Amino acid sequence: MIGLFIGALSAPKILLTADEISILDQLPDVVEMFRGQLHGDSTDTPSGLSWTLSEDVADWYARPLPAQLRRGNVLQVMAPTAAILAISEDQLEVVIDLNMITEIIIISRVGCTNEVIETMGLGRV
Repeated sequence: MIGLFIGALSAPKILLTADEISILDQLPDVVEMFRGQLHGDSTDTPSGLSWTLSEDVADWYARPLPAQLRRGNVLQVMAPTAAILAISEDQLEVVIDLNMITEIIIISRVGCTNEVIETMGLGRV
């Protein structure tokens, strides 16, 4: 799947809108990103390419599924903007190439309460 994004880098307009390209151009050289992982995923290794610039959104993704009682973990990383392969206009999803990150520092913590879910309007557990 990552090949799709990497292949599109030579022609970003195929994958990104003008607004998304503008967002990328305005980001600093290094960006703080977060990833919410379910309980059972690794606590210190990303299980996917989708990240977010919002810690609250990552926390929402770390919420327990209906069959689970424990929350997952929120991972945090400082990544170069060049590692971003795609970004949504609302910056809630960022797809990154983990291979482009030369130094990965991941801080893991257990996700917080369900209050985040209610305040963001993303639904309930």
